[in-house]
Amino acid sequence: MTNSPESIYDFLMDLFTLYRRCNDLNVEHSFAKFKGFDVTDESDFIDCVKHIFINEEKFQEQKEYVFSADNMVSKTPMLDKYQRMLSERRRICQNWEFNVEDAHKILGA
Repeated sequence: MTNSPESIYDFLMDLFTLYRRCNDLNVEHSFAKFKGFDVTDESDFIDCVKHIFINEEKFQEQKEYVFSADNMVSKTPMLDKYQRMLSERRRICQNWEFNVEDAHKILGA
């Protein structure tokens, strides 16, 4: 993945769509909620998250959680984990119709 603004945006739209689907399914998993990004190595992603939630007002059902406490800033780089999750989602289904069992596989990737 390149770190162009467009690729970061598309990546985050997929990521928060994944989280929306997990929320709709009431999935209980340690990665069922957004864990943020590392402020040192992944700050471009944090800036884009802010743009999506504040400027575009997308994923508002997740906004309170994402912006509370340190939920936008992780203590470790997260990009690889999120990429594995989205790759597993594409492997399991081409659309966003997956079940709780699939969600656990995706989140555990």
